[in-house]
Amino acid sequence: MTVSILASTQIEYPEADGLPMAKSDFQRDYLMAAVKVLEIHFQNRPDVYVSGNLFIYYEEGNSQPVVAPDTFVVLGVEKHQRRSYKT
Repeated sequence: MTVSILASTQIEYPEADGLPMAKSDFQRDYLMAAVKVLEIHFQNRPDVYVSGNLFIYYEEGNSQPVVAPDTFVVLGVEKHQRRSYKT
């Protein structure tokens, strides 16, 4: 019988890095507008998730590889609010 190490070890995926967003008012406004326009464009698609400035963890079991793009769209996933996104 094999036991997964991940099953017994809890990996922490932080939701914030403790640093303020380094954005100007203009950058912030464009970021928010881009997310809103994409949400409107995909509003009738329950399988499209739109967000921005959210941590994306892309290596299972490892919280170090992380990005936080200004805006992103994920096709084929349930649309709901998240604290971070894990691929």
